[in-house]
Amino acid sequence: MSDELDLGIALADVRKAYRLLWCYQKRVFDILRLIVSEFDDRRFYYWRSAHTDPPAGSGSDPTERWTWDMLPMVEASYLYLQRGVFDPNSTQPGQWMLEVKVTSDTGFKDPGQGRDPDPEDFAAAPQSNSSISIYAWYCTGATTLNWFYGVWKRLVRPEIDGELVESAAPPFRVVGKTFDIATLIDKDAVRAAASEFKTMASKALGVALV
Repeated sequence: MSDELDLGIALADVRKAYRLLWCYQKRVFDILRLIVSEFDDRRFYYWRSAHTDPPAGSGSDPTERWTWDMLPMVEASYLYLQRGVFDPNSTQPGQWMLEVKVTSDTGFKDPGQGRDPDPEDFAAAPQSNSSISIYAWYCTGATTLNWFYGVWKRLVRPEIDGELVESAAPPFRVVGKTFDIATLIDKDAVRAAASEFKTMASKALGVALV
């Protein structure tokens, strides 16, 4: 078989992969919208890829960046504030931010030192999974901090489901729960996951999240 034919077969696989990736990302967006709809009065605030800042920015040459910068949804967070929060540069007691974090591949490994992650170093795909984590960032004291830069980028998320992370400066409590996307097979499963998180988070925070 010629090299040209080998490349043609490989490129056909790439086209199939892109189409499959589109279907996956469309499904993830559907799940995101449904999760957010289970919480009253939420509005989109911000999103950020975990490994690129900003995601595939149009003002920079993508060929000089990580290849992964062109795949921002490998790991990304989507943030939602209450509609009554008009000033993102202050926080008030009782306000809280909803975060939905998508981890498309738990086998993803960042080598650090500014190097592009190499899939050859990742955990095997069958032994990895894809997950969605839901977090509540609950404010316990007034600040003049920006919700994204002063709170989300500054605080550490809990690593264990149901674990409550508390901070005095800034005055916040954070709690979260992770779900395997493979278990979110339909709308009822997604709604059940959102309800499970809401019940768990309300108990951990000592307030009723709606």
